[in-house]
Amino acid sequence: MNDYQIMQDIGKSKHAMVYKGRKKKTIQFYALKCVDKSQKQKIMREVRFLHRLRTPYAVQFHEWFETANHLWLILELCPGNRLIDMLQVDLKLPELSANMLGLNLLAALQFLHSNGIVYNNLKPSTILLDAQGLLKLSDFSLAMHTNTYNDPQSDESQRCKRGTPTYMAPELFRPDGVCSFASDLWALGCILYEMVSGRPPYLKSNFKALVTSVVTDSYVPLQNLSEDFNDLCGALLEKNVLDRISWEQVRTHPFWAQELPEANMPNEPAFEEFCAKVQEEQVKESEDAEVESPKRGSPRTRHEDNSLRKSGIDIVRLSQLLFFLGDLQVRPIIGNKKIEKMPLPSFDEKSLSFEPMSDEEICSVDEEQFAKHLADIHRALGDKTPISSKVSVLAYIENLSSNAAVSDSVLNSNVGLLLIRILRESKSAPLRAKLLQTVGVLVRSASFISPELQQAGAIAALTAGVRDREAKVRRRAMAAFGELLYYIVSQAETNEDGVEGQRVDEDEIWSLPPAALQVTLRNLEGREDEVVQHYAAQTIDNICSQINERASALRSVEVLSALFSIVSSAQVEALRGTAASAMSRIVRLMPTLACQIIDKISFQSVIQRLNDDNAKRLLKSLNEQSTIINSILTLFDSATTTVRAKAVLTVRLLASISPQWLSMACDKRLMPSIEKMIRDKDAYLQRCIEGLISEITEMIPNLCVSSCEVAPFHGCVEFRRVLYLVIEALSQNALVLQNHEAVTANLLPVLVQTALREEDSTNSGGSTRYTCLRATGDMLAALMAEVNIYDPAAQAGSGSHKEEHAAAITRIIHELLVRSLFPKFSTFLTDREPVPQSAIKIARLVMERNPAFGVVLDRLGLVEKFISFCSPKSPHFSLNSVCLVRAVVQCYDSDIQLLYSYDIAPQVAVLIRHVVDERSEDDFFEPAVDMLNSLLYHTVTALQDSSSDENQAFWINNAEPFLIICDSLALLCRPDSSYTAVEASFQNSEAASQALLLLAHVFPAKVIQSGY
Repeated sequence: MNDYQIMQDIGKSKHAMVYKGRKKKTIQFYALKCVDKSQKQKIMREVRFLHRLRTPYAVQFHEWFETANHLWLILELCPGNRLIDMLQVDLKLPELSANMLGLNLLAALQFLHSNGIVYNNLKPSTILLDAQGLLKLSDFSLAMHTNTYNDPQSDESQRCKRGTPTYMAPELFRPDGVCSFASDLWALGCILYEMVSGRPPYLKSNFKALVTSVVTDSYVPLQNLSEDFNDLCGALLEKNVLDRISWEQVRTHPFWAQELPEANMPNEPAFEEFCAKVQEEQVKESEDAEVESPKRGSPRTRHEDNSLRKSGIDIVRLSQLLFFLGDLQVRPIIGNKKIEKMPLPSFDEKSLSFEPMSDEEICSVDEEQFAKHLADIHRALGDKTPISSKVSVLAYIENLSSNAAVSDSVLNSNVGLLLIRILRESKSAPLRAKLLQTVGVLVRSASFISPELQQAGAIAALTAGVRDREAKVRRRAMAAFGELLYYIVSQAETNEDGVEGQRVDEDEIWSLPPAALQVTLRNLEGREDEVVQHYAAQTIDNICSQINERASALRSVEVLSALFSIVSSAQVEALRGTAASAMSRIVRLMPTLACQIIDKISFQSVIQRLNDDNAKRLLKSLNEQSTIINSILTLFDSATTTVRAKAVLTVRLLASISPQWLSMACDKRLMPSIEKMIRDKDAYLQRCIEGLISEITEMIPNLCVSSCEVAPFHGCVEFRRVLYLVIEALSQNALVLQNHEAVTANLLPVLVQTALREEDSTNSGGSTRYTCLRATGDMLAALMAEVNIYDPAAQAGSGSHKEEHAAAITRIIHELLVRSLFPKFSTFLTDREPVPQSAIKIARLVMERNPAFGVVLDRLGLVEKFISFCSPKSPHFSLNSVCLVRAVVQCYDSDIQLLYSYDIAPQVAVLIRHVVDERSEDDFFEPAVDMLNSLLYHTVTALQDSSSDENQAFWINNAEPFLIICDSLALLCRPDSSYTAVEASFQNSEAASQALLLLAHVFPAKVIQSGY
């Protein structure tokens, strides 16, 4: 890796970082993928596939390196980033762009499948774009060859099924499911769908609901897209793998702008066997099924009903955020510049008794030549030569140790045994120091060390060096011993991503003497040299990154106390940071130790560490304990992004323990700090902030229910103020539509119930009632405006998933309005403003979206009250009340008599005269004249249809109040009227003319005689 320069990071995941890099002394740029060494098996599989793939459809692989703690892959640099990055910016792509990119993906899959490779990892985050906009596949860690895929229950088969569930085919969720070309085509359908819609076809808030949706929900065609696109997507997303579209049908589908050339696809023995089993199951089910199939209008299942009650908010879990990749990084012990700056190894070629080789020469020689070279090195070390010559040989060996294969060969040969023997026998301090440094570098670079070195006394020799009188020898010994201890501990059997790792032969495992760890712990004591202390602390830090029993001896209060003593008293800043890191890892492995160490060193001591100005120590301290809110909020101003993110996490923890912490944080300007940090582009900080917002969002329903039942709380007023702001922001956020199931099933009922409480009429509760009603109205307005969410015409038994979903949401909203909200409207209307206006606004919204609710309002005795609000003298007179009555009038087409019985005519007449007289209220004229025209139109129709003088007299008498506004209407109709500004602004002259004409039909003589 010394030949490459790291320029900037361009991506990261749970176990990897990707950097943009340049090969030194060239202008060639590459993507440098740095992966944790624990992922070695996974990366080796990827390397094998990439090394064999020479195609423009996959990222080009150049070489790979192995260092002490990481694996490095040198890959082709794709400056267009990932497809998921493009979708996050553009949200969705035009169909033409999806056609071009989809055809590119299809060609890539055709190349892989024709070569017998199943990709198994097709998703937007693994698809890269080069400078020309061509798509390239990356991350072949889940790929497999059809020839090696046999038993579905084998480890290889289970590994290949560990993809992203959102893009996995239904059959892969079966225990006997098989990865195949067909499952890759399913993922292609998901990608096409996401490119044009901005979201995957199946997206749920939890894994169980997602699997159910993938297995059961039918494909819903996208609107405003071509039939060919929907046909192709529907065929690719076919649930039954037997009915899914074949490769030849995909290739020749009319959707594609051009047709790919034909390619021969190899056989898939395991998939063919799986298909035969599925077909046999389907035949058996059809034989056992009843003759009469269930009706399409049958009730929905319990699961479908309950799914509407589940929260739709994707919560970022604390366990996924508390420790990020940097926290779990294993740092080198020997050669760590933060501990001790050591000169680069240099040797005098003239002092060597053999011809030295360069790194390139060592890698190119055959085994026989390399063995001969090792023999020359052994001879040079074993001969009776001056110490300076031996030091030169050791420096030469150290120079070669950058190659892991060379380090393995040196340590596991006679040279390694000779190094241990000389170390045990030599009395020269300079030679012993150089020997220890060389052994440490070799151990750090090696991937396997033979237990023969232990039998030769390696551990005893290193522990003896740690107890040496010379400080330089002790330092080198502790560094080398730390590297060896980490290797021994990491040998323990671990699991990689839930898959059992390869078992190491018992003969190849080093034993760990109990006294070995005690040697390290003794070097933490304050009387020791601080460099030795630092090596010991780094050793413990690295060992505690391993989760196995060998490291359990370090998980104790005594070790934590020794580390905390270093954090509190050490003079070297880097040493304090390493000790804090080790403490955090111990507590992470055994959280119960946190309380014990606080009992021993006092909580105040921990709090004082948070005032430390060192970013690394702050970061590690936050991992150890949550602390009081004042100390945490001061960290929001830290210059280190990760520290700010950890502070946000701690606030989230405290808020989840008790809402009181959230209120205290709000007192200290939590919200402005969050608003400031949310503009930061750091992904980890953004995920932490999203988690805090999700935590607050989850708290809102419970707080609305329990806030009036909780014991008196001194921060109540401020807490409510913040809560109101959160509810108001949430009601106007796009999350309402994205999570409409959770909002309608959980949040809206709680808001309504909170607004209905009798004690809300008090001074402290009026704002609560108003806030809840206002938020309810805003959310209902957003939900009822979307036909895919609210559709009164949708039928539950239609057989269409989209229509059934809309019917279910509509039913929930109707139940909320009819059973909870409208029956208590009288209470809202008698409250003080602005509560009545919020209620009137909701009623107007509902009537305009669904006029059928007019019957419900009338049965509750609300229509007559609403009509009285049209009077300018009413305290509830407003544009919302006038528009509400207009909606009521327009829905009462067949029962105008009922409205006349509520004295609507005098109210409308007075309203129109008021609007004409008061020019400042011109917005009221349109709904007022609309009501007048509707009433007059039905009156004229009734007069024409009526043959009884008594009926005609009824209609004329009820319409007579309208005569008093003839002069006002006539003024609006005259071109020379002083109201031409109103006419020009609102174009009301035509409506006024129509009203006069209808009045002339009802009262012809009176209107004509008046000269109108």
